[in-house]
Amino acid sequence: MLKFYFSIFFSFSSVVSAADYPANHCEIFVDKVAAWSGTSGYAGLTFKIKTLNSRLDGAIKSVGYYSIVRSNPQIAAFCKAHPPSNGNSNDCNYVDKWIVRPAQAFFGQDYFSIDFVLYHQYDFVHVFEGAFVVETVKGTRYWLNPAKGGTFFLDDNLRSNLLKLGSGGYHRHAKDLNTATAFDYVNPLRCR
Repeated sequence: MLKFYFSIFFSFSSVVSAADYPANHCEIFVDKVAAWSGTSGYAGLTFKIKTLNSRLDGAIKSVGYYSIVRSNPQIAAFCKAHPPSNGNSNDCNYVDKWIVRPAQAFFGQDYFSIDFVLYHQYDFVHVFEGAFVVETVKGTRYWLNPAKGGTFFLDDNLRSNLLKLGSGGYHRHAKDLNTATAFDYVNPLRCR
């Protein structure tokens, strides 16, 4: 039954096993989020992710965002015009592939940060579709999805909504919004 539940909520049911659970008890949640801008037309989002380690079945192995950037005509044209060369990589290597984008420890062993570059003048516009996940050393994964199921979309629409709510600023100095009170899309249980 659990496997069926996840195949409905995720379009990537192949990664789901008996060790996968929805984060229904704030095992993982987005505590703060910020929209930011930078030089060369950079624009993105930063998420600060909190884990309640006492609710996990073991020590944390990794925290991240399991996601895909789906191709569209603009991305296909960009990647055709800018193929990776001479051993150099670009984001075209990750289009249409599910990958875990790792979060970095931010404060202690229960607080993490992850940045998403949505666009800049040298790349295509990104829409990250996916779910936040924490995996324990026992192999158990706790998945954070939107309240209505499905996957999160981290894109310029989300960034625009955050800017309207008062977030924004230059990359590392962007104003964080508390998701429990100001933006529950990425914190559907309003965890604190």
